[in-house]
Amino acid sequence: MATAVGVNAFLSLGEESTFGTAVSVSDHFRLIDESVKVEDGYNLRQYLSSSVARTKIRNKRNVTGGFNIPASYGGIGLLLKHVLGDVSTTGSGPYTHTITDGALPVGLSVQVDRDTAGVGGSSAYKFAGAQVQSLTIKQGMEEEAQIGCELLAKTVTNVAAASPSYPSAVYADWLDVSTVTFDGTTFTARELEVQISNELRADGYKLGDRERQHLGRKGGGVTMKFGGDYDKLDFFTDYIAGTTGTAVVTWTDGTNSLSVSLANACIQDANPNAGDADDITYDLQLEGDLGDVTVTLINSDASY
Repeated sequence: MATAVGVNAFLSLGEESTFGTAVSVSDHFRLIDESVKVEDGYNLRQYLSSSVARTKIRNKRNVTGGFNIPASYGGIGLLLKHVLGDVSTTGSGPYTHTITDGALPVGLSVQVDRDTAGVGGSSAYKFAGAQVQSLTIKQGMEEEAQIGCELLAKTVTNVAAASPSYPSAVYADWLDVSTVTFDGTTFTARELEVQISNELRADGYKLGDRERQHLGRKGGGVTMKFGGDYDKLDFFTDYIAGTTGTAVVTWTDGTNSLSVSLANACIQDANPNAGDADDITYDLQLEGDLGDVTVTLINSDASY
């Protein structure tokens, strides 16, 4: 037994058919970082009859947190499916996967291996009954694109380590960004962020059981933020006019691609400010509905 080290950590996913019933994991990812945890303590109640003794009552079991992974073109379709709901696939290699709003799948089993070999035994953490609260794609300069997911889940168990087989290391990066537009006009971006959010029914508990009995979506939305150069007036003019339009972000390496299109997007901010003698930059902030977002993924994966 040795001290666990983060360099040996990785993430694995499996798609459940019954909420909260853990399944074998099949999709594996290299981690940037993770923060999935379980809150499983006590409510200590003190009564007037004693200044010392307290009653210990178990709290609800609350599994929360998230993870960040590099955005490879392959392997990420399962996550996109579980944040939006519907996937249709066409083609025969490369395949085109179109992910749109629909009923959320039952859930995921999310397994985090925190160096099981170092700790020994069945010390990987499997979080069952997981649903995606939000999925965020971020892109900065001189970086790979990153996908961050925030989760809610039902329960946790310790299991044996998985044997990972990672997606091919073809990552979307800053040089693959080919399109950043709103209403057909190109935004000169230095950074960008796309977030798809689900408002989950988090309080699915009942008397007699400390674990969530259900999750599911009760609302949600999509936000986009483009940060970059103030080199045209178009977006501020659209902001003042209340113009809505389609925002598009696309990564492609010539064979694979990832594209997010948000129709009927409204501008929430487009104010440039001069802060110093350097280039004037600003954020174009957009917001829209889950029913108006389409994610298109082209890769060599036959299905999700």
